[in-house]
Amino acid sequence: MAWVGAKWDLKNKDFKPGVEDDKLMELVKQVYPDADIVLVTYSKQPGAGINYHRDDSYAATEARSINIGGSDWAYRAAKEQMAWTNDENKDAPYQEFKLESGAVMRFNCKNEHAALNTEAGRWLINIWSIKNELGRDNSVREKYENFLASNHPPRGVVQ
Repeated sequence: MAWVGAKWDLKNKDFKPGVEDDKLMELVKQVYPDADIVLVTYSKQPGAGINYHRDDSYAATEARSINIGGSDWAYRAAKEQMAWTNDENKDAPYQEFKLESGAVMRFNCKNEHAALNTEAGRWLINIWSIKNELGRDNSVREKYENFLASNHPPRGVVQ
């Protein structure tokens, strides 16, 4: 697993240095021009996906993923818009889809989602834009901008 650009620290709710990979970010920007950070995961063993969850507070509502290898994608579209809302369809069903290698998903990451039944050798490139809430106290976007301005050295550089 590698965070590219910056890593979101779940415990401290702040950004840490990630890996610098200009070529990957160039590809990612073609899929999601507003991309800020990326998480690349590799499933060495079959079934090494992730259970149902919602993405944390750093992420804007819309996210995208590039699936390389076999997996089932599970999703519950309780929030029916691609924008932040408190409105939720409490009766929204849980659905599972077979993902083919090369599939690109655009989804509301504040809805529950999961990667199930992953095949060994599967890669996933998760792509987010940082939530834009400038002007609010403890703004995630402001934390991100401050992190970028601090010029922390990357954890590593891919050439």
